[in-house]
Amino acid sequence: CPSVGIAGLTLGGGFGVVGRKYGLTCDNLTALDIVTADGRLLTCHAGQNADLYWASRGGGGGNFGIATSFTFGLHTLPELALFTINWPWAAAAEALGRWQQWTATAPDELWSNCQLQSAGGDGLNVRSNGVFVGSLDALTAALQPLLAGLGTPTSQFVEPASYLHAMLVEAGCENLSVGQCHLTGGSADGTLPRSSFAATSAYLTSPLSSAGVVAALQAVQQLQDSNPQLGGGLVFDAYGGAINTVAPDATAFVHRHELCALQSSTSWGPGDSPSTVDAAEGWVAQTADTMAPFVSRSAYQNYIDPTLADWAEAYYGSNLPRLVDVKRRYDPDDVFHFAQSIPTRLAN
Repeated sequence: CPSVGIAGLTLGGGFGVVGRKYGLTCDNLTALDIVTADGRLLTCHAGQNADLYWASRGGGGGNFGIATSFTFGLHTLPELALFTINWPWAAAAEALGRWQQWTATAPDELWSNCQLQSAGGDGLNVRSNGVFVGSLDALTAALQPLLAGLGTPTSQFVEPASYLHAMLVEAGCENLSVGQCHLTGGSADGTLPRSSFAATSAYLTSPLSSAGVVAALQAVQQLQDSNPQLGGGLVFDAYGGAINTVAPDATAFVHRHELCALQSSTSWGPGDSPSTVDAAEGWVAQTADTMAPFVSRSAYQNYIDPTLADWAEAYYGSNLPRLVDVKRRYDPDDVFHFAQSIPTRLAN
Protein backbone atom coordinates (compact mmCIF):
# COMPACT_ATOMS: atom_id res chain seq x y z
CA CYS A 1 0.00 0.00 0.00
CA PRO A 2 2.14 2.89 -1.25
CA SER A 3 0.30 5.64 0.64
CA VAL A 4 0.79 4.02 4.06
CA GLY A 5 3.32 5.71 6.36
CA ILE A 6 5.72 3.94 8.70
CA ALA A 7 4.28 5.57 11.85
CA GLY A 8 0.66 4.47 11.48
CA LEU A 9 1.78 1.10 10.13
CA THR A 10 3.89 0.42 13.22
CA LEU A 11 1.52 1.72 15.87
CA GLY A 12 -1.41 -0.35 14.58
CA GLY A 13 0.54 -3.57 14.14
CA GLY A 14 2.02 -3.50 10.66
CA PHE A 15 0.98 -6.48 8.56
CA GLY A 16 3.13 -7.00 5.45
CA VAL A 17 4.19 -9.47 2.81
CA VAL A 18 7.27 -10.73 4.68
CA GLY A 19 5.47 -10.85 8.03
CA ARG A 20 5.29 -14.63 8.21
CA LYS A 21 9.10 -14.70 8.12
CA TYR A 22 10.00 -11.58 10.14
CA GLY A 23 6.87 -10.72 12.12
CA LEU A 24 4.77 -7.58 12.16
CA THR A 25 6.33 -4.13 11.95
CA CYS A 26 5.51 -3.59 15.64
CA ASP A 27 7.30 -6.84 16.52
CA ASN A 28 10.49 -5.30 15.15
CA LEU A 29 10.08 -2.02 17.06
CA THR A 30 12.71 -1.86 19.82
CA ALA A 31 12.10 1.71 21.07
CA LEU A 32 10.18 4.91 20.33
CA ASP A 33 9.92 8.49 21.55
CA ILE A 34 6.49 9.94 22.35
CA VAL A 35 5.33 13.43 23.31
CA THR A 36 2.52 12.90 25.82
CA ALA A 37 -0.49 15.12 26.54
CA ASP A 38 1.30 16.89 29.40
CA GLY A 39 4.19 17.90 27.12
CA ARG A 40 6.79 15.34 28.21
CA LEU A 41 9.06 13.64 25.68
CA LEU A 42 9.31 10.01 26.78
CA THR A 43 11.63 7.33 25.48
CA CYS A 44 9.89 3.97 25.60
CA HIS A 45 11.37 0.50 25.41
CA ALA A 46 11.30 -2.76 27.34
CA GLY A 47 13.26 -1.24 30.22
CA GLN A 48 11.76 2.26 30.35
CA ASN A 49 8.09 3.30 30.16
CA ALA A 50 7.48 -0.32 29.26
CA ASP A 51 3.70 -0.02 29.49
CA LEU A 52 3.61 2.73 26.87
CA TYR A 53 6.06 0.77 24.72
CA TRP A 54 3.74 -2.26 24.97
CA ALA A 55 0.68 -0.17 24.02
CA SER A 56 2.48 1.41 21.06
CA ARG A 57 3.04 -1.98 19.45
CA GLY A 58 -0.46 -2.53 18.07
CA GLY A 59 -2.53 -0.14 20.18
CA GLY A 60 -3.19 2.10 17.20
CA GLY A 61 -1.93 5.50 16.14
CA GLY A 62 -3.04 8.72 17.82
CA ASN A 63 -4.19 7.17 21.09
CA PHE A 64 -1.42 7.91 23.59
CA GLY A 65 0.60 10.82 22.24
CA ILE A 66 2.66 11.98 19.28
CA ALA A 67 5.32 9.49 18.23
CA THR A 68 8.40 11.38 17.01
CA SER A 69 11.02 8.64 16.61
CA PHE A 70 11.18 4.88 16.07
CA THR A 71 14.04 2.42 16.50
CA PHE A 72 13.75 -0.92 14.74
CA GLY A 73 15.60 -4.19 14.78
CA LEU A 74 16.86 -4.95 11.27
CA HIS A 75 17.18 -7.98 9.01
CA THR A 76 19.61 -8.57 6.18
CA LEU A 77 17.86 -7.90 2.87
CA PRO A 78 16.75 -11.32 1.65
CA GLU A 79 16.57 -13.00 -1.71
CA LEU A 80 12.94 -12.95 -2.81
CA ALA A 81 10.72 -14.55 -5.43
CA LEU A 82 7.22 -13.47 -6.47
CA PHE A 83 4.24 -15.27 -7.95
CA THR A 84 0.79 -14.47 -9.31
CA ILE A 85 -1.55 -17.22 -10.49
CA ASN A 86 -5.01 -16.67 -12.01
CA TRP A 87 -7.70 -19.32 -12.49
CA PRO A 88 -11.08 -19.14 -14.23
CA TRP A 89 -14.06 -18.39 -11.99
CA ALA A 90 -15.31 -21.95 -12.44
CA ALA A 91 -12.35 -23.06 -10.30
CA ALA A 92 -12.93 -20.48 -7.57
CA ALA A 93 -14.45 -22.77 -4.92
CA GLU A 94 -11.75 -25.39 -5.30
CA ALA A 95 -8.99 -22.76 -5.48
CA LEU A 96 -10.12 -21.02 -2.28
CA GLY A 97 -10.53 -24.31 -0.47
CA ARG A 98 -7.13 -25.54 -1.62
CA TRP A 99 -5.44 -22.22 -0.76
CA GLN A 100 -6.76 -22.29 2.82
CA GLN A 101 -5.37 -25.76 3.41
CA TRP A 102 -2.08 -24.91 1.67
CA THR A 103 -1.37 -21.71 3.56
CA ALA A 104 -2.03 -23.42 6.90
CA THR A 105 0.99 -25.69 6.33
CA ALA A 106 3.16 -23.40 4.16
CA PRO A 107 6.71 -22.59 5.31
CA ASP A 108 7.21 -19.32 7.17
CA GLU A 109 9.14 -17.99 4.18
CA LEU A 110 5.97 -17.99 2.08
CA TRP A 111 3.30 -15.30 2.31
CA SER A 112 0.31 -15.37 -0.04
CA ASN A 113 -3.26 -14.29 -0.47
CA CYS A 114 -6.32 -15.54 -2.31
CA GLN A 115 -8.43 -12.96 -4.13
CA LEU A 116 -11.99 -13.35 -5.37
CA GLN A 117 -12.45 -10.44 -7.75
CA SER A 118 -15.26 -8.69 -9.56
CA ALA A 119 -13.63 -6.63 -12.28
CA GLY A 120 -16.56 -5.13 -14.17
CA GLY A 121 -16.22 -5.75 -17.89
CA ASP A 122 -13.38 -8.20 -17.25
CA GLY A 123 -15.73 -10.43 -15.30
CA LEU A 124 -14.95 -12.62 -12.31
CA ASN A 125 -11.55 -13.97 -11.40
CA VAL A 126 -9.79 -15.95 -8.67
CA ARG A 127 -6.11 -15.22 -8.00
CA SER A 128 -3.34 -16.15 -5.63
CA ASN A 129 -0.47 -13.73 -5.22
CA GLY A 130 2.59 -14.12 -3.01
CA VAL A 131 6.11 -13.33 -1.89
CA PHE A 132 8.68 -15.97 -0.95
CA VAL A 133 11.79 -15.31 1.12
CA GLY A 134 14.18 -17.55 -0.78
CA SER A 135 15.10 -18.75 -4.24
CA LEU A 136 12.94 -19.18 -7.32
CA ASP A 137 13.52 -22.95 -7.23
CA ALA A 138 12.36 -23.15 -3.61
CA LEU A 139 9.24 -21.13 -4.41
CA THR A 140 8.46 -23.34 -7.41
CA ALA A 141 8.61 -26.40 -5.17
CA ALA A 142 6.47 -24.74 -2.49
CA LEU A 143 3.77 -23.93 -5.07
CA GLN A 144 3.27 -27.52 -6.20
CA PRO A 145 0.73 -28.52 -3.49
CA LEU A 146 -1.41 -25.53 -4.45
CA LEU A 147 -1.24 -26.15 -8.18
CA ALA A 148 -1.66 -29.92 -8.21
CA GLY A 149 -5.07 -30.94 -9.51
CA LEU A 150 -6.47 -27.42 -9.84
CA GLY A 151 -6.45 -27.40 -13.61
CA THR A 152 -4.62 -25.08 -15.95
CA PRO A 153 -4.34 -21.49 -14.72
CA THR A 154 -5.43 -18.75 -17.08
CA SER A 155 -2.07 -17.09 -16.36
CA GLN A 156 0.93 -17.78 -14.18
CA PHE A 157 3.83 -15.50 -13.26
CA VAL A 158 6.82 -16.56 -11.14
CA GLU A 159 10.10 -14.63 -10.94
CA PRO A 160 13.01 -13.79 -8.63
CA ALA A 161 13.18 -10.19 -7.44
CA SER A 162 15.30 -7.85 -5.38
CA TYR A 163 13.65 -6.60 -2.20
CA LEU A 164 12.97 -3.09 -3.52
CA HIS A 165 11.63 -4.33 -6.85
CA ALA A 166 9.38 -6.81 -5.06
CA MET A 167 7.91 -4.09 -2.85
CA LEU A 168 7.27 -1.83 -5.87
CA VAL A 169 5.49 -4.71 -7.62
CA GLU A 170 3.36 -5.43 -4.54
CA ALA A 171 2.49 -1.71 -4.33
CA GLY A 172 1.34 -1.65 -7.96
CA CYS A 173 4.33 0.53 -8.88
CA GLU A 174 6.37 -1.94 -10.92
CA ASN A 175 7.11 0.59 -13.67
CA LEU A 176 7.53 3.61 -11.40
CA SER A 177 10.40 5.00 -9.38
CA VAL A 178 10.21 5.17 -5.60
CA GLY A 179 9.53 8.90 -5.88
CA GLN A 180 6.72 8.36 -8.37
CA CYS A 181 5.13 5.70 -6.13
CA HIS A 182 3.62 8.39 -3.86
CA LEU A 183 0.37 10.31 -3.96
CA THR A 184 0.17 13.29 -6.27
CA GLY A 185 0.85 16.29 -4.08
CA GLY A 186 2.29 14.13 -1.34
CA SER A 187 5.82 14.39 -2.65
CA ALA A 188 7.61 16.22 -5.44
CA ASP A 189 7.52 13.27 -7.84
CA GLY A 190 4.30 11.57 -6.72
CA THR A 191 2.04 10.31 -9.49
CA LEU A 192 -0.58 8.17 -7.73
CA PRO A 193 -4.18 9.43 -7.53
CA ARG A 194 -6.23 9.16 -4.39
CA SER A 195 -8.82 6.39 -4.44
CA SER A 196 -12.24 6.11 -2.88
CA PHE A 197 -13.38 2.81 -1.42
CA ALA A 198 -15.45 1.10 1.25
CA ALA A 199 -13.98 -1.82 3.18
CA THR A 200 -14.22 -3.96 6.26
CA SER A 201 -12.05 -6.71 7.75
CA ALA A 202 -12.35 -9.88 9.80
CA TYR A 203 -10.19 -12.86 10.72
CA LEU A 204 -10.41 -16.60 10.15
CA THR A 205 -8.90 -18.87 12.79
CA SER A 206 -9.54 -21.95 10.64
CA PRO A 207 -10.49 -22.65 7.03
CA LEU A 208 -13.98 -21.71 5.86
CA SER A 209 -16.51 -24.50 5.79
CA SER A 210 -17.96 -25.47 2.43
CA ALA A 211 -20.95 -23.23 3.26
CA GLY A 212 -18.56 -20.37 3.99
CA VAL A 213 -16.81 -20.86 0.65
CA VAL A 214 -20.17 -20.79 -1.13
CA ALA A 215 -21.17 -17.62 0.74
CA ALA A 216 -17.91 -15.92 -0.25
CA LEU A 217 -18.34 -16.78 -3.92
CA GLN A 218 -21.98 -15.71 -3.94
CA ALA A 219 -21.08 -12.34 -2.42
CA VAL A 220 -18.61 -11.59 -5.20
CA GLN A 221 -21.01 -12.89 -7.84
CA GLN A 222 -23.68 -10.56 -6.45
CA LEU A 223 -21.32 -7.59 -6.76
CA GLN A 224 -20.64 -8.44 -10.39
CA ASP A 225 -24.33 -9.01 -11.18
CA SER A 226 -25.74 -5.93 -9.47
CA ASN A 227 -22.91 -3.40 -9.74
CA PRO A 228 -20.55 -4.34 -12.58
CA GLN A 229 -19.30 -0.74 -12.70
CA LEU A 230 -17.63 -1.26 -9.31
CA GLY A 231 -14.35 -3.09 -8.81
CA GLY A 232 -13.93 -5.12 -5.67
CA GLY A 233 -14.24 -8.45 -3.97
CA LEU A 234 -12.76 -10.50 -1.14
CA VAL A 235 -9.08 -10.88 -0.27
CA PHE A 236 -7.80 -13.52 2.14
CA ASP A 237 -4.33 -12.57 3.46
CA ALA A 238 -2.23 -15.30 5.11
CA TYR A 239 -1.15 -14.89 8.73
CA GLY A 240 0.76 -17.50 10.72
CA GLY A 241 4.50 -18.01 10.86
CA ALA A 242 6.41 -15.48 12.96
CA ILE A 243 3.24 -13.41 13.47
CA ASN A 244 1.60 -16.21 15.41
CA THR A 245 4.64 -17.18 17.50
CA VAL A 246 4.16 -14.03 19.62
CA ALA A 247 1.78 -14.36 22.57
CA PRO A 248 -1.45 -12.31 22.23
CA ASP A 249 -0.60 -10.28 25.34
CA ALA A 250 3.11 -9.78 24.60
CA THR A 251 2.25 -6.69 22.54
CA ALA A 252 -0.98 -4.74 22.15
CA PHE A 253 -1.60 -6.58 18.87
CA VAL A 254 -3.89 -9.39 19.98
CA HIS A 255 -4.55 -11.22 16.68
CA ARG A 256 -1.99 -14.01 17.08
CA HIS A 257 -3.97 -17.17 16.39
CA GLU A 258 -5.29 -16.34 12.93
CA LEU A 259 -5.11 -18.37 9.75
CA CYS A 260 -5.74 -15.31 7.61
CA ALA A 261 -7.38 -11.92 7.46
CA LEU A 262 -10.38 -11.26 5.23
CA GLN A 263 -10.90 -7.90 3.54
CA SER A 264 -14.15 -7.08 1.76
CA SER A 265 -13.81 -3.95 -0.34
CA THR A 266 -15.09 -2.12 -3.37
CA SER A 267 -14.03 1.14 -4.99
CA TRP A 268 -15.48 3.86 -7.16
CA GLY A 269 -14.24 6.73 -9.31
CA PRO A 270 -14.22 10.47 -8.59
CA GLY A 271 -17.09 11.13 -11.00
CA ASP A 272 -19.41 8.39 -9.78
CA SER A 273 -22.87 9.30 -8.52
CA PRO A 274 -24.02 9.21 -4.88
CA SER A 275 -26.17 6.21 -5.75
CA THR A 276 -23.06 4.34 -6.90
CA VAL A 277 -21.30 5.17 -3.64
CA ASP A 278 -24.36 3.99 -1.71
CA ALA A 279 -24.34 0.74 -3.68
CA ALA A 280 -20.66 0.19 -2.91
CA GLU A 281 -21.06 0.81 0.80
CA GLY A 282 -24.20 -1.30 0.84
CA TRP A 283 -22.41 -4.25 -0.73
CA VAL A 284 -19.63 -4.12 1.87
CA ALA A 285 -22.16 -4.01 4.71
CA GLN A 286 -24.20 -6.84 3.21
CA THR A 287 -21.08 -8.95 2.67
CA ALA A 288 -19.97 -8.41 6.27
CA ASP A 289 -23.36 -9.74 7.41
CA THR A 290 -23.15 -12.67 4.98
CA MET A 291 -19.69 -13.72 6.15
CA ALA A 292 -20.27 -13.09 9.87
CA PRO A 293 -21.25 -16.70 10.68
CA PHE A 294 -17.99 -17.97 9.20
CA VAL A 295 -15.39 -15.54 10.63
CA SER A 296 -14.30 -14.27 14.03
CA ARG A 297 -15.62 -11.03 15.52
CA SER A 298 -12.13 -9.51 15.35
CA ALA A 299 -10.92 -6.83 12.91
CA TYR A 300 -7.54 -5.32 12.03
CA GLN A 301 -7.13 -1.95 13.77
CA ASN A 302 -5.16 -0.49 10.86
CA TYR A 303 -8.15 -1.12 8.57
CA ILE A 304 -10.24 1.45 10.41
CA ASP A 305 -13.93 0.74 9.84
CA PRO A 306 -16.31 3.51 10.97
CA THR A 307 -19.28 1.15 10.65
CA LEU A 308 -18.12 -1.30 13.34
CA ALA A 309 -20.42 -1.08 16.35
CA ASP A 310 -18.16 -3.07 18.71
CA TRP A 311 -14.92 -1.75 17.25
CA ALA A 312 -12.87 -1.65 20.48
CA GLU A 313 -13.43 -5.33 21.19
CA ALA A 314 -12.94 -6.22 17.51
CA TYR A 315 -9.60 -4.36 17.29
CA TYR A 316 -8.09 -5.11 20.68
CA GLY A 317 -9.90 -8.10 22.21
CA SER A 318 -8.51 -9.23 25.56
CA ASN A 319 -5.86 -6.48 25.47
CA LEU A 320 -8.48 -3.72 25.67
CA PRO A 321 -8.56 -3.35 29.49
CA ARG A 322 -4.79 -2.92 29.67
CA LEU A 323 -4.87 -0.40 26.81
CA VAL A 324 -7.53 1.59 28.67
CA ASP A 325 -5.30 1.61 31.75
CA VAL A 326 -2.35 2.93 29.73
CA LYS A 327 -4.59 5.57 28.12
CA ARG A 328 -5.81 6.76 31.52
CA ARG A 329 -2.27 6.90 32.89
CA TYR A 330 -0.74 8.94 30.06
CA ASP A 331 -3.77 10.87 28.73
CA PRO A 332 -6.27 11.12 31.61
CA ASP A 333 -8.06 14.10 30.04
CA ASP A 334 -8.47 12.32 26.69
CA VAL A 335 -6.59 15.01 24.75
CA PHE A 336 -5.86 12.53 21.97
CA HIS A 337 -9.46 11.78 21.08
CA PHE A 338 -11.12 10.70 17.83
CA ALA A 339 -14.11 8.64 16.79
CA GLN A 340 -12.48 5.28 17.55
CA SER A 341 -9.80 6.29 20.06
CA ILE A 342 -9.16 4.14 23.09
CA PRO A 343 -11.24 5.49 25.99
CA THR A 344 -10.02 6.33 29.48
CA ARG A 345 -12.74 4.10 30.99
CA LEU A 346 -14.33 0.87 29.88
CA ALA A 347 -18.02 1.09 29.05
CA ASN A 348 -20.33 -0.53 31.58
